[in-house]
Amino acid sequence: MLGHADLSASSRQVSSSDSSGGAIANLGTAHQRRLLIPLTRTVALAFAQNDLVQAMHDVQSQAEADVHDGRELEGMAAAFKVANAAHATVTIQACREVCGGAGYLWDNRLALLNADTDVFTTFEGDKTVLLQLVTEGLLTNYQDSFESMDSRAMVLFGARQFAGAVIERVIGGSVVQRLIAWGHIDRLLLDALARATEECEDAEAKGVLDALCDLFVHATVEANAAWFLEHGRIFAKQSKDVTLAVGRLCADRPSHALTIVDAFGIPDGFVEAKVAAGLTRRSGVREAPPLDDRILHSIGQPRRDPTDP
Repeated sequence: MLGHADLSASSRQVSSSDSSGGAIANLGTAHQRRLLIPLTRTVALAFAQNDLVQAMHDVQSQAEADVHDGRELEGMAAAFKVANAAHATVTIQACREVCGGAGYLWDNRLALLNADTDVFTTFEGDKTVLLQLVTEGLLTNYQDSFESMDSRAMVLFGARQFAGAVIERVIGGSVVQRLIAWGHIDRLLLDALARATEECEDAEAKGVLDALCDLFVHATVEANAAWFLEHGRIFAKQSKDVTLAVGRLCADRPSHALTIVDAFGIPDGFVEAKVAAGLTRRSGVREAPPLDDRILHSIGQPRRDPTDP
């Protein structure tokens, strides 16, 4: 529901084009960024959720419980809970804003979705406990790794710990923990998206997913550019180049936006927002699975019957 409301509503608000791809292509640069970057993260979250389900199955199928695997599963669950809740809240608000006045009408359901997800903020607060759980798992893994280090590795580890201690004294331990946790979450999402792209056997669908990987990486670096600049990881020119790359990637693939949304397999009957009426790509009889079905197959959901309306 979120994905279809995201792109369909915005394309109807900005353009009256009968072509779904054309509507997205006609969006302004700012709106392309505000919609395509969250869509990319949504796809990454879908793949990551599949990884979590597979990890849970593997742990529960073990004859003897493995403490390390159980701890890793717990960390993944906490990480993705934080990521999904934060992403839903921010993305729905962005969708409401880019739709203008139509985004605030109750009939278009974005206000209802916002009310539904706002409860996350109520019972999770700023998600400090969940983020601490993610960080705790990472530190425990570091401790396990430390036991098997040779002398050189121990010296390097000590140097990194000293640098980390200096940073912690400057900006505070809780802030460092949050930075570590969010960095780990972004890495898990990228790993899931990159792995799904690599395993995709359909060349055309793989090309779309590969472009999403590029956009995810550049958009994540752009969003955290201040930190990278402050710590000397990138320079000012590189930061500008990243911003230009994000704009180019958003402009290069707008025609695939609704195709990617349709890949989630959301039945048209559930898209009740009036502003999204008529913006469906699923009509007619197809002899071969369309691109959105091939992407859907990569996401890991059951492939639909191509004769379904």
